[in-house]
Amino acid sequence: MSRTLRSATLSAVCLIAGCTQPPADAATNGAVYRAWQTQASALEVTANGTVAYMLGPSEAHPGFILQLSGPAAHGLSLEIEENFYRTGPIPLQPGDQVEVRGEYFYNEVGGYIRYTYLGTSNSKYASPHEGGYVRAHGKSYM
Repeated sequence: MSRTLRSATLSAVCLIAGCTQPPADAATNGAVYRAWQTQASALEVTANGTVAYMLGPSEAHPGFILQLSGPAAHGLSLEIEENFYRTGPIPLQPGDQVEVRGEYFYNEVGGYIRYTYLGTSNSKYASPHEGGYVRAHGKSYM
């Protein structure tokens, strides 16, 4: 099979399967893994993966465990804190695919991401961080 024909066949298969470009998780989850590996904290990150487990409410910050996707994540899982006072309830369940933006903090078991909502300076929810979010089911919760 010629190189051109192989390339065209692979392109057609990828187009049908929805893999026309490398997944974004390779860069984002690799950055989270490197932060964990170097024990870095207070970094703005974006991560994506699968909801592995829903955590019970802890005052205003319920959350979930996110199993990062892709080989660059090396199987790392993170705790994701939500603030439903800011975002409203986020309808998640185990198995859902999500993307999260917030501030990463290291711990031995993978770390956690908090401030997954828009930062403000003029309210009782003021925070000194970039705007974060949780994206799921085609909707952004900020």
